[in-house]
Amino acid sequence: MLKRTGFLVLAAAMCVFSARFVLADDPSMDPPQGEPKAAATQPGDDADEPRTPTGYYRRVAKDVKLTPDQLVKFYKKVAELADKAKEWDEKNGGRLAELNKSFEEAVKAAKKENVDAIKAELKKLLAEKEKALDALREEVMSVLSDEQKALVKEFNFYYGILGRFKAAKVAAEQKDKIRALCKDAFKDFLAAKDDAAVETIKKNLVEKITKDVLTEDQRKLLDAAKKDKDGGKKIGDDSDMLNPPPAKENPGK
Repeated sequence: MLKRTGFLVLAAAMCVFSARFVLADDPSMDPPQGEPKAAATQPGDDADEPRTPTGYYRRVAKDVKLTPDQLVKFYKKVAELADKAKEWDEKNGGRLAELNKSFEEAVKAAKKENVDAIKAELKKLLAEKEKALDALREEVMSVLSDEQKALVKEFNFYYGILGRFKAAKVAAEQKDKIRALCKDAFKDFLAAKDDAAVETIKKNLVEKITKDVLTEDQRKLLDAAKKDKDGGKKIGDDSDMLNPPPAKENPGK
């Protein structure tokens, strides 16, 4: 339980990436001329599901169908956000890595008092990063229309659910089915009255996807990945963390 709690609290450590744009196969979504392009997705990721902060925004741009004019403004703001994140990483990345290492050692040694102290320090450090990036995130999203912002909320819901099935290596047609199920569940998500209701909606959705969309072999892969994570996987390597802007409250509200 101690290890599991640590993973949930520190999943935000995955935000420490300085990659630029991770491009999918659609050339119409390329950044404006002159913007640098990343060489590849992160290990193990599908080409169309990058797991970097800028990769998240790239998926948003494609999903909400930004106009050419919006794309120019959007990528300019995302570049500024990436530069700011890189600047923070260069200044604080070493300390974050040290804390993660100390956390792993404390967990292995089952020293709860040390784990709690390190968790508190990590949360404080990561909160400082979020505060430094929040204003730029808002500028990125300001390029979108109100209708597009509403689509982003739905996309965030789908993107987060999809991340829970990374280990299952779902096929394109399965992603379409997952997206359709998420679209239906999102209506209930928006109507949810409290956090408990939200968690119930997500839990039921994940169970339905696991039962109705995944194959038996994929379910076995998912079970094996969960056991691996519970058994001491690297801190922050959490399949649920897909790096959208951190949600301070129910994004549907």
